[in-house]
Amino acid sequence: MTVNDRWTGLRAGQRPFRDAAWFYAEYRYRPSEAFVRLLAGQLGWSCSDRVLDLGAGPAHVSLRLAPFVGEVVVMDPERAMLEEGRRRAAAAEIDNLLDRERGAVALVGYVKDPDYNLVWLNRPPWNAVEAIRRRHLAGVPERPNPAGRHDPFPEILARSAFSRIELLTHEYGAVVDPSVDAAIGFQYSLGNLLARLGERRAAFEADVRAALADADTSPLTVRLVDSALIGHRPRA
Repeated sequence: MTVNDRWTGLRAGQRPFRDAAWFYAEYRYRPSEAFVRLLAGQLGWSCSDRVLDLGAGPAHVSLRLAPFVGEVVVMDPERAMLEEGRRRAAAAEIDNLLDRERGAVALVGYVKDPDYNLVWLNRPPWNAVEAIRRRHLAGVPERPNPAGRHDPFPEILARSAFSRIELLTHEYGAVVDPSVDAAIGFQYSLGNLLARLGERRAAFEADVRAALADADTSPLTVRLVDSALIGHRPRA
């Protein structure tokens, strides 16, 4: 990554996830309850603790964490994400405080092998959706996106106040229900996708539904890995 490629943030008015909130909440990964229990035990959470979910999106992970702590503080730069989170959890409180004397940072969903979002979408015939998307977006300029343009997360944590790093994982079997709506909805959860499609959206959906008209929507049993890259404060 060159200096020119480094992500420096969005400019005023740039909101890549403005239209993605509902789809993000419906179709993006969230950790299993078993993994959240494991994470809570590893970090010693109790009802006296507060968790900061930074970059929380529509609070889809926060809702899984909430039963294990006293409060989850939900923060995201996209107000539409927070509004969707409020609709899904009226009890979510927005704050900007983090305990300065203790605590930890946990990047939930750090391990992406297998990719929990694509564990069935990268299989035939579902993987045709990406090619259809690319065809409809041919010639449409990319928009600002930080993906892959920042330092690796372990390096970021290593130079932060939470420099004692560990990786927590939980492998398990899950049943997923493939559907055309979910295949399309995942695409709409991607940053800027709906804005880039614009008037092409109806044609894109029609092509996807035609391509997947005979797709097998039987439940699939897959192996998933929940994970968290945890940064603790150094031991005294």
